[in-house]
Amino acid sequence: MRKTSILIITLLTFGVAQAQIDFGPRGGLNFSKIAVDNISQSGDVLTAGDAITGWHAGLFFRAGVAGFYLQPELLFSFTGGEYLFTSSSQPSLDGLREIEVKRVDIPVLFGKKFAKVLRINAGPVASIVIDAKEIFLDQEFDLQDQYNSATIGFQAGVGVDLWKLIVDVKYEGSLSKLDDQIQRLNLMTDQRASQIVVSVGFKII
Repeated sequence: MRKTSILIITLLTFGVAQAQIDFGPRGGLNFSKIAVDNISQSGDVLTAGDAITGWHAGLFFRAGVAGFYLQPELLFSFTGGEYLFTSSSQPSLDGLREIEVKRVDIPVLFGKKFAKVLRINAGPVASIVIDAKEIFLDQEFDLQDQYNSATIGFQAGVGVDLWKLIVDVKYEGSLSKLDDQIQRLNLMTDQRASQIVVSVGFKII
């Protein structure tokens, strides 16, 4: 038993000693959308809008052995989307609505490195909504109490390491919804966020 314990400790120590550790700040742009079920009923039409450009900033940590790595991140993100509503019975509500969401994202990516430069990775991401609002006709409406406070999604993408710089392009999809209705319009619709993330980091260790 003692020999087994010593062997396990030796292997763990060797693994830690051989691991490549990277840590540093990272940030970039998000091109995000909020998907809604397209609705056309009783003169009311709801459709998803275009992507909006946001940003993110935070920290990354990476531990790698034998070409494989684990990379958790802690990011503050400004994201959102648009949807268009038109109504024959409520014309005063017609127009494009922009949704802005501020959240804390915690992706945990598993990846493989090729030729010491190229990478692929994928993994889950947990998001905590800290502020959400709808902008319509220069008015702002608070959505934080309406939206779920936390969602789960996934990320997958590719990256390159250039000296101390790390560059990533990732797609993020949602496994849970922000909400299942738009209360001000009295419409039931599954709202889910997705985005393309373009990010640059710098290794300080």
